[in-house]
Order: sequence, then C-alpha cells, then structure tokens
Amino acid sequence: MKFMLFCPPTLPATLAERGAAALFYRRFNRIYGFWEAFRLPGDDEKFPLAKGGLPRSEWTVERTVNAHYVFAGTVDDVRREMDTVVDAVNPEWFAWWSDQGGVPLYQVKKQLELFGTKILPQYK
Repeated sequence: MKFMLFCPPTLPATLAERGAAALFYRRFNRIYGFWEAFRLPGDDEKFPLAKGGLPRSEWTVERTVNAHYVFAGTVDDVRREMDTVVDAVNPEWFAWWSDQGGVPLYQVKKQLELFGTKILPQYK
C-alpha cells in the first residue's frame, strides 16, 4: 500500500497544491488516466468515462483526500485515516511518500518527524 501523508498542524491549500499530490498527478500521471482512480460516489453520472472521465477542474488535492489516498490535516486526522486502513485491510506494510521539491524542506522534515513520533508508534 502507498499513501501520501501531510501532517502539519494545519494544511494550507497552497502548500498541498505545491506538493506531489497535485503536481505529480496533474503533470505526469494525468496522461495515463490516474485521476480516474480517485472517482467518488456520483462521479459516474456526472463524469461518464465514455465522455472523457474526470475533467481537469476535478483534479484537486481535495479529491485525493476525499478518495482516502492522501491523508491530510492534523496528526489526529491522519491517525484516524490510518486506523481506517488498518481496520479495513490490516496491511502487512505501509510506504510513506513525502513531498520532494515542491514543498519546503523544513516542512517535509517536520512531516517526517510528526509521522515518526506521533503516528507510526501506534502501529508497532
């Protein structure tokens, strides 16, 4: 399993929009249709695949959070999302993918520190 985590006390939209969740999928994976993996209930009626699928206006960080791909928010928010995954599938391993390049290095370090000290110990 692979998810991206943002663990700042608050998640400014501009920070998330500069990160991998937005840039990587918008600039690279979009050509392979990866945004279709983030379909939500009701999307089939609004955005049928036969008519092109999800429009570019729907390629948002908010959509990846709502699809439970990006865990965003406070430490407690991220822990709740992790608990949901653990309860649903009991993963044998978990890969954390942090932002690289789009988000300031100090913020990436803070996210890793929070994940390693406040979240990961719960799942030993």
